[in-house]
Amino acid sequence: MYFYCTQIVRNYHKVGISRSFSGIKNRLSDYRQISPRTNIKFFTEIPSSSIEDSFKNKFNHFRIGNSECYRLREDIIFKHVLKYIHKDIQLFGFWYNDRYFISKYYFDKNFFDLDFKRIFYTFNKRDIDPYRHNNFICVGRIDECRNKSHEIIKTKTGKRKYIIRNALLDTKKRLSDYGREYNHFIDEIYYSKDLGTRAAQIQRVENFEDDIFENRTVFDHNPFILLEQELFNQIKKSDSRLVKQYTNYIKTNHRGRMREFNWGHYEIRSLNFSREQRILKTLGEDYSSPENILKRQIEKKTYLSKDDFLNYFNYVLDSILGISLYGTDRTKNEYLRALRSILRQSSNNIKNEIDKITFKKNTEKEANDYDMKQVATNLHLEKSINVSIQPWEKGFNMAILERSMIGFKDEEKELCRNIAKGMVKIANDNPHLVYTEGLKASNLEAKKDENNFDIRNIKKKKNVINFNEVSSKKKNDNIS
Repeated sequence: MYFYCTQIVRNYHKVGISRSFSGIKNRLSDYRQISPRTNIKFFTEIPSSSIEDSFKNKFNHFRIGNSECYRLREDIIFKHVLKYIHKDIQLFGFWYNDRYFISKYYFDKNFFDLDFKRIFYTFNKRDIDPYRHNNFICVGRIDECRNKSHEIIKTKTGKRKYIIRNALLDTKKRLSDYGREYNHFIDEIYYSKDLGTRAAQIQRVENFEDDIFENRTVFDHNPFILLEQELFNQIKKSDSRLVKQYTNYIKTNHRGRMREFNWGHYEIRSLNFSREQRILKTLGEDYSSPENILKRQIEKKTYLSKDDFLNYFNYVLDSILGISLYGTDRTKNEYLRALRSILRQSSNNIKNEIDKITFKKNTEKEANDYDMKQVATNLHLEKSINVSIQPWEKGFNMAILERSMIGFKDEEKELCRNIAKGMVKIANDNPHLVYTEGLKASNLEAKKDENNFDIRNIKKKKNVINFNEVSSKKKNDNIS
């Protein structure tokens, strides 16, 4: 039995139960009759259908009528399913034939920060591979014992003999090591440049599993549950936080009768009305904000051709620019005029950049260069303060762009902000000096490659400035 959750459809997520893996695909086909671009956000095997009742009981405030549609944050849905199935000693995963796959959640500390936003499943034929599933990791395999004639071997009592193979995940190190080794195998070996035949590809999988899995023979009518519970206990031993679960509690009524409940079914509510509203607002998706409305509209338009999408982009921009916001405040009017000018310039730049896009297949070198740039962007631009420099008819413009600073300490924020402000001030006070120093630096870079802005040099700490060392050196020079 499988649980599944769709991506956002209009303003809700549809959750449901399917009897089989292929049944999810059939349900998805039905949903696409109404909403053609619907995909599955995530899915997992479940021990029973009672999880549907848990949603009805716990998230009744977020339910749309009597349907199985909920205005809930997708990560809240995922975490609820996790805690609900963990109480039955089952991991978030599924069996595909004789192989057991579990979610990358158990191996990746940044699962919700990075990977989860990009997770979805189309259930197209090209996306289904018996030996590899996106965002899942194979941790075990079960084979029936057979003789040379490929006949099933049984004991005298009629029990079947099984060979259980599984990864060892009973420590944090083993857990992280296996996740890293598996991802390396999939990216570099399973999908190697010399892919070869399908038989050769399957053989590489079996060789990897034979090398890394622990083997043992058992006599059991249901070795699948045996392996699931063993892996669950191993992960719990390595890090109990990964397998958090709902617990039971006992409630006594006015007659003194005791009833047992599970927190997975307990409705989210509070005797304090304002506190309850804050909780509901935190857990629910805000579909009414301008940001989310625009996001949904743009997502719907992604099927358009390049020219049609540009026309839509220009339409949205013209609508924004066409809104009259002018008042009597002269300063405000000047600000809005400058803002409109920037938006128009940005629109033209975006259109010119999009026009340059071709469908020509990149060479290997071009692809590698692009990947390097993307890594550098992800590492250094997502969480940073950037100094933007643009040409101007009389020289150049400078601006400070502050991106997400989440995770930065207060002293780190102050350091970055002050350095950025200092760079802008120096450039404004003495632009000729800044230009000539930049020219000297360009000449030095031509002679010394290791100072170039290259992600490989960044990883080797060749472009890193120790601010404390420089600061202390300056102080010593001043003292002397």
